[in-house]
Amino acid sequence: MSLKKNLMLLGCMAALTASLVSCGGGSSITSSAGSEKSITFESVKAPESDAEKRAILASAKVNVNSENYTIGYNTILRSGENPGGRPCQRNIRTYR
Repeated sequence: MSLKKNLMLLGCMAALTASLVSCGGGSSITSSAGSEKSITFESVKAPESDAEKRAILASAKVNVNSENYTIGYNTILRSGENPGGRPCQRNIRTYR
């Protein structure tokens, strides 16, 4: 399989994986070497209340190629925070 087709297939797999994160689905792909690759996320409960709809829901576990891993949601940076205590650079232009 050509490099271009591999990259397209990888991009499609990444998009599919991202869409399946919230519903606990899984996906598999066969590589050019013939070995099957798979990823399955543990399902999360569908939100019912307004508070649950605003909460961050993330799978606690993932299975990658028949190996289980514990995962979760980690906040790296919130809106308004400065990484490393340095002020954020902003490039703001005023248009008239």
